Amino acid sequence: MLLINKPHKDLLYETLSKVEKMFRIMNQKSLVTFQRRVISSLSKTADKRYLEFMEKYPDLEQRLNQQQLAAYLGISHEFLSKIRKKLSGK
Repeated sequence: MLLINKPHKDLLYETLSKVEKMFRIMNQKSLVTFQRRVISSLSKTADKRYLEFMEKYPDLEQRLNQQQLAAYLGISHEFLSKIRKKLSGK
């Protein structure tokens, strides 16, 4: 992780144009990722978002508590429990 204050960042941008370009590209990629996540959250059901999360990050569910995963999916932890129960066939 890099921690840099705004005056130093601005100086870096002025001094090294490649650094400015790198940060601009990183910011653009972050924005695109965020936009895709918002669109996905608005256009897909909670069940579908959960299944896609499990497919994309199969080992991560074990490392997160239920509240963290529910917050990531944009649902309550009670609703996440219902989804898990429904998908497990119980």
